[in-house]
Amino acid sequence: MYLVEGSFALLSLIAAAPAQPALPNSSVADAVVLKALCPEDKSCRVLDKVEAGKDRHGRDLTFAGVKVLPKAELSRKRGRPGVAKGGDGDVDEGEGGDAACLPAPYGILHTAADRLVSVEPIVVMFEDGCHKGPRFEGGGETITFDGKIVTHIRDYDDTWDLRWTNTWEIQPRVRWILKESEGFSYDNPGNAIRTTTDRRTGRIKVAWGISDCDEDGKPADNADPEFRYPGRYAYTLLPRLASDDPFVKDWKTAAFPKQGLVVTSEGGDGYLVYGPPGAARDARMRVVALTPGEIVIEVADPKIASGAKSWVADDHLEVWGGDELPQGETQTCVVRDPSQKVPERAASVGTAQQWGIRTSDGSVFRGWGNPSVDPKVERVVLKGMPWGEVVRFRVGFAKAFSSLTVAYSDSDNGKRQKRLISTSRIRLKDPLSLGEIAE
Repeated sequence: MYLVEGSFALLSLIAAAPAQPALPNSSVADAVVLKALCPEDKSCRVLDKVEAGKDRHGRDLTFAGVKVLPKAELSRKRGRPGVAKGGDGDVDEGEGGDAACLPAPYGILHTAADRLVSVEPIVVMFEDGCHKGPRFEGGGETITFDGKIVTHIRDYDDTWDLRWTNTWEIQPRVRWILKESEGFSYDNPGNAIRTTTDRRTGRIKVAWGISDCDEDGKPADNADPEFRYPGRYAYTLLPRLASDDPFVKDWKTAAFPKQGLVVTSEGGDGYLVYGPPGAARDARMRVVALTPGEIVIEVADPKIASGAKSWVADDHLEVWGGDELPQGETQTCVVRDPSQKVPERAASVGTAQQWGIRTSDGSVFRGWGNPSVDPKVERVVLKGMPWGEVVRFRVGFAKAFSSLTVAYSDSDNGKRQKRLISTSRIRLKDPLSLGEIAE
């Protein structure tokens, strides 16, 4: 259910906003900026040029942006400083249509002695009123630069209030590092979602909410503070390996894939669900999916506790599988009462099942949701690891679940649960609190 740009078939494009004025203006000549960024056969004027330090070769860096000029504005400004002369390719002014789509390219310039060495493009922004197709309308774009980070925001207002945020770092090179999509429904503010992708690690985190249906099947007015934007639920998408990845075959001995989630006692890529935060080395869980119905989990713990009267007090894994999560942008609310009819465009809360897997021996225990078929569990101990006791599990289900969460319960003393860390913000008896596997 995670939101990706374009899932609403919308694009928001707006006029450029100036860089933060507190930063010093670059001394690079306007002609250099225009040469670097102005499209061929167009005429432009400089919008921004801000000092951005030096690259690894000692060359000057400049954050800069230009705007393509329409003919009407060009006729007034031709010959003025900061304006490049173009040919017949200049854009006519007009109401609507592509002729009104005047681009404003931004990028990082590398210069030496006022000579352009190279340019690294970042983003092209557009004027208000730019129409690129049905329901594609300009509006809501801003760009900022704080000396190290470039942030581009694009807003769109329709039946949902939508925002896309992209972030680049400029040192040691221009790199797109973060992408965030978020929004909420104007008609039903309880329906909201935020998807954050860290492009450096590939981690995708989702926070979302959906209103409960009242007895009439309409979205309820949820006063619960946990419904505050973007909602009570959160998970990190479980990464999935390619079928030909060597780890699929050599999972017992190969190095754990870098794509795998790393959940620690502090949270890490996941969530601290129960208990106080601990040091990162108190416990660590790594998780990766091999297929939609098979996962590998690695647990590292200085001491694996066992021997309690109940498996719940032993160190153990918890694996939760459930139904497909609701789609908040197309479904208005969720019915939690199984006896209540699910209205059109609403969703059922669904079902989920829980299993416990004891860390010390791999024994499987049935938990919440009355599971009838246990997963197949293989267990291997890794020797000579710096973390103390390190154990891997390969867990295969009789069927692939649409939603899935993996948690690790750390006891330490073998008498009670001390801490629960998880790939989602799991909530007992709530199937909506599970996460998902990447497609």
